[in-house]
Amino acid sequence: MVKVFVGVGHSDAAAQPAPRKSDDKPTLKPMVEILGKMIDILSNMNKQLTKLADTLSNMHERLTKLNNELQRDQAAMLAMLATQLAASRQPAPQPRPRPSLPDPFKLGKAGMLDVWLLQMEGKMRIDGDAIGSPEVQFYYVLGQLKTRHAEGCHSCSRLCRGEQALGLQRYLQLSLGYL
Repeated sequence: MVKVFVGVGHSDAAAQPAPRKSDDKPTLKPMVEILGKMIDILSNMNKQLTKLADTLSNMHERLTKLNNELQRDQAAMLAMLATQLAASRQPAPQPRPRPSLPDPFKLGKAGMLDVWLLQMEGKMRIDGDAIGSPEVQFYYVLGQLKTRHAEGCHSCSRLCRGEQALGLQRYLQLSLGYL
């Protein structure tokens, strides 16, 4: 195929680069310097990425520990709330029952001891829980004696403090002089 050029100064020689002279060699020095700088930049970036990865790893470990602590605390709080809820659902303690019998008369005459003891034993049997513990019951009985007999019971109580099995009737009989 034949090339035809229209116009002046156009030839095949103009399309090709000018021939190089032997002393016109390209220098690689600027390219090597640029590549060295790029390697330094990449190396610094790699160091920074390594530090960032270490920081992220440390943060991940700390977050994992905090999450575990949070879960333990939540479990402890749930257990505490469950205990409080269970305690709040327990029935309230029942108030002490009210006495149903009237108080016996105050013993003043020794001849009335049998009647008084019968009333007092009934009172203790039926209303003993309403009155309180055995010690409270003892002082209740003493409160139902007139002064003269109460003094004798107090004297006897000092002598019989160690005697746990002494029944109320026997104690009062000893205190009041009835054997």
